[in-house]
Amino acid sequence: MAKASAYRSRLLEEVKALSEDRLRALADFAAYLREREEWEATADILGDPEKGGLAPAMRARILKALEKARANPRRGKEALARAGGVA
Repeated sequence: MAKASAYRSRLLEEVKALSEDRLRALADFAAYLREREEWEATADILGDPEKGGLAPAMRARILKALEKARANPRRGKEALARAGGVA
């Protein structure tokens, strides 16, 4: 936990020196990383029958959409929404 706190402090110091355009890009990238982390956690749950995984057809659709999201982050969110009705 101490390392995470040090990283946050370092990040905040670095952010202070960024231009508005770079801040916008950083905010977009941070949102992408958060969403990707959430979807990766979802994929882990879908792949584990002991955690109440979904029906095979739905699971396959969502996992396919996750692969598309990894390949093309801009269009991946749309693919995920179509696959599971979320995003």
